[in-house]
Amino acid sequence: MVPGPLPGTDTDVVIAEAHADIHCGQPFCPQDKDFVTGGGRLVNPARNVAVAGGIKNGAFWGHLMYINHQTRVKANGTEVTAYVVTGPTTRHIEGMAEINGQPGTYQADVDDQGEPGVADRITLTLSSGEVASGTLDGGNIQLHTCK
Repeated sequence: MVPGPLPGTDTDVVIAEAHADIHCGQPFCPQDKDFVTGGGRLVNPARNVAVAGGIKNGAFWGHLMYINHQTRVKANGTEVTAYVVTGPTTRHIEGMAEINGQPGTYQADVDDQGEPGVADRITLTLSSGEVASGTLDGGNIQLHTCK
């Protein structure tokens, strides 16, 4: 209380400060609304690849198809076992596959560098030791994310 210049004019002085931490960011996007599809060809040696993955209705889903035309290695995905958002344009998919008729596994890392797929990249690693990596020469990786 601050005494006033005349009797009865005393004044209450209140000093206050308030602070609120409000951060605006991306809206919440359920993981089951994010998936990737794509495919194309890699050169030197000639290879074709198609891959998809995500989470649908609470379960992993997707597919893989791979052919190395030089070595005759063929892989077909039989089950997706992992799907990870690794960055704004990148995804990681793991799964089970049949590789030249034998059971195996695969890991695919994809990078969607925009449309129409001019610089999209893929790295596919098979448990048989086959690795295919590079920028797609024809084809497209397409991220499907919630907006």
